[in-house]
Amino acid sequence: MTLNGAYILRSGSVKLFRKFESGDRHLLYLLHGGRLCALSTLTGLLGEKTEILAEAETDVEFLVVPQDVANKWLVENDEWREVLLRDFFSGWNESMAMLDQVAFKPLQRRLEMYLAEHQGLSKRNIVHKSHAEIAAELNVSREAVSRVLKVMENQDDIHLGHGSIKVIHSKP
Repeated sequence: MTLNGAYILRSGSVKLFRKFESGDRHLLYLLHGGRLCALSTLTGLLGEKTEILAEAETDVEFLVVPQDVANKWLVENDEWREVLLRDFFSGWNESMAMLDQVAFKPLQRRLEMYLAEHQGLSKRNIVHKSHAEIAAELNVSREAVSRVLKVMENQDDIHLGHGSIKVIHSKP
């Protein structure tokens, strides 16, 4: 998909995935309202195509700044340039943190971080996801996710329900 402009998420939450040739996808980061999507904005400012898949986690509202306006502001407006650079840096750091999780952290730690980030979407600290959905987003097997979640439940960190996980003790 070719993007043309800067995309600002005014409200809601969007997950960004890297899609592989096999059809598998891997979660890069979760974007919350009030932020620019660094990846889509960068490709939009350049008028390039992106292989990044965005999926709304909640109802969302976007503001789109057209490519010509966003590029003009980049040159002429110090505040806009600062916002772009800060969000590019933030997006880069979030992507690198996700890469570090995959490369260096055991699955339980990855699940703890995943649940800590997603529990905030519910007022009652409930993550409305199946084990299969979480496994797909983390690019691991459902069985591995189920085993680790059971361990976490036995440690009284979570309570498993049907299609939901209540976070009792968050470990961000």
